[in-house]
This record gives sequence, C-alpha cells and structure tokens, in this order.
Amino acid sequence: MHNKVASITMPNNNSIPRLQTSNSIPLQSQPSQLSTVTYGSNEIVNNDIVSTIQTIFSSTTCYELMQSSSKAVVFEVNIPFQLAFYAMVENDTEVAPLWDPEKRCFSAIMTTYDYINALRICLLRGIPMIDLSSKTIEDMLNTPLLTFAHPYFDPLDAEETIYQLCRNLHHSASDYVPIIDPDSGALVSTLGYLDIVHLLDSAAKQYPELFEETLESMGIYSHMLHGAITTNKTSGALTLTKNMFLSEVLNVLESNHISGAPVVDEQGKVCSYYHKSDVTFITKATDPENILTNLRDMTLGEILLYRESIQSNGDSLTNIHGLVTCAIHDKLSVILNAMMIYRVTKVVCVDNLYQCKGVVSIKDILHYYLVNSANSHH
Repeated sequence: MHNKVASITMPNNNSIPRLQTSNSIPLQSQPSQLSTVTYGSNEIVNNDIVSTIQTIFSSTTCYELMQSSSKAVVFEVNIPFQLAFYAMVENDTEVAPLWDPEKRCFSAIMTTYDYINALRICLLRGIPMIDLSSKTIEDMLNTPLLTFAHPYFDPLDAEETIYQLCRNLHHSASDYVPIIDPDSGALVSTLGYLDIVHLLDSAAKQYPELFEETLESMGIYSHMLHGAITTNKTSGALTLTKNMFLSEVLNVLESNHISGAPVVDEQGKVCSYYHKSDVTFITKATDPENILTNLRDMTLGEILLYRESIQSNGDSLTNIHGLVTCAIHDKLSVILNAMMIYRVTKVVCVDNLYQCKGVVSIKDILHYYLVNSANSHH
C-alpha cells in the first residue's frame, strides 16, 4: 500500500468554527451500502476496511498529527494552583504540562478539571476558598485529598505512531499524552482524543468510501447501549436534569467515572450537554467565596440560562462542550466531521422523539477499529 495518510493536509485550528452551545446540532446523512473501494493501487473489499484504517494509525506518526500553529502552556509547580487555572481559562486550554524546577523535569499534567474537582472536594469537606487560594500546584499534587487526572508525566516519542498513541491513552486511562522530540527530549506537543478525531476526519475527507458505515452497521450502537450507565428504563445512558444542583452533577459524574452527560427537559428530550470541565459557574462568581456558593446553590438549569445570556451578548465561552446529536443511521464520516467542526469527542445518539439512546465517543470508534479487529459484524 503506497498511499499513506501522511499526505493528509491538516486544517489550521483558526479555521475551525467555534461551537455555539445554545443549540443542538443534528447530523444529517443518508445510509449507503458499502461496496468495493480503491485505496491507492489496492482494491479493498468490505472485510478489509478495518485493516486499512488500522494501517492509517500505524503509518502516521505523532509528528504528522501535531498542529504547526499550536501553542503550549507550561507551568512550574511552585506557582499558585488557582493562578494556573485562570491562566488556562485565559488561554482557552484544558491541559498544561507541569515543570519541576528543582528536579529539572516535567512531573505531571494539570487540567482545568483538576481545579474544579478541588472545588468540589472543598465543598464536600467544608474547606474555605482561602485555603485553596494559598496552595501551589505542588501542594495540590502532594495532598491526599486530591488526585490529578494526570498525576504522572509519561511522554511519547514524536516519531511513534498514532497506533501507539492510542494504546498509551487507553492503558493509562488518560485524555492527553505529552509528546517529546526524540533527539533533544524537549516537549513539543500534547496530543489527545480530539487530535485523533482530526486525523480520522481528514482521512474520511480523502477516502470517504472507508467511512460510510453507520453506527448501527458497525455495531457501535449496540456496544454503546450495553456499556452505558442506565439511569432509567427509557434511556440508554446517564442523563442529567435541569433541577439538579451543580455540586450534585459533579458528584454524579465523578462517581460514575465519566466526563459529561446529556441534559434532558421535563419531557425527557435532550436539550443540552454538560461536561465536568465547564467553568461557567466560576466565571459567574463576583469574588472567590462566591465560587463555592455557586457550586452549592446553582442548578444546572441556571447554568445553562447563564450560558445562553452570555452568548446572546456575543461573548464567547471557553471550555464548553456543547450538544451535538446523531441518529443510529448516520454515517461515521458525518459524525467525525461534526466532532471536528464543533470540537467535541462525544455525540449524543437520539431517536425520532429526541430521547437519549446513548452517547457515542471517539473512544468507542477507536475500540471498533483497534480492538474489535475481527470484523464480526460483517
């Protein structure tokens, strides 16, 4: 196979539309029958599609996936934890590698959720904000009260393949992997699941025939339902309601080890999506002590209304994972394109009545290609 995915031209981040989180974005596509497709000079039948896409993973390096215009935010562990969080919000990033100046090495990775999780724990234990504001990143790394989402720094060589990147993400249960230069050892990037969405979306644009299967035909829909956390008999996934307090929402997400969930209205229809890294309740606070008050007293409905009021004024929101929906008959190429356009890694699957049937993530798609390689669905 002489055509490699290295020929894919990755779009610049600045050209990607920002998500309008106040609206649900339904995917529109028509199911089609798979036929023999051509990839490079090789003729490939249906049974070889998965192995062909696996070749894309194994023939693309981390270097090729890195954004040429991307910026990295790095913190020293001796700076205030709270200051680091606000710097991340200001720079519209959810992740920052941590440098230990005494050991002269990277020691961990900080995410915006680490700070939000610390606030959740403060509220649960009755710890005042003044105690949190006085702590450095290093203090928080060493406290037994909080476990960072990425407490270790486990880098990957930039010349390693995307297949190895996926393995590292899966085995470490991480959302990001730091990438280092193989010669100098210098940090050159931090790659995560959205970068893999980027790769697959680019491949789908060049070779659409490889991505014409639907969630239903791939078996992802069935896997999604059986692996879901069920909260009621009519829903295939955990859902949130507008009358839930934000502290309750974060506790539910944390206890179920998930990053977010769809929000449903009084009729059980999907109306929004809430992600645990949402910083809206923090940006609404007029002073530090009000942050814990908002976390305790604000409902999810109030948070969503506040989001809408900000967007109606033309202001942008950072760290917002909005609602994107799909149906079981939508083609994978359309789903990947929506993930890339709206910068999300999860899409809510709904039926004709807009009832939640499950959540499809990039992790489910990777499991299909990299783990379920027996193609038992054909």
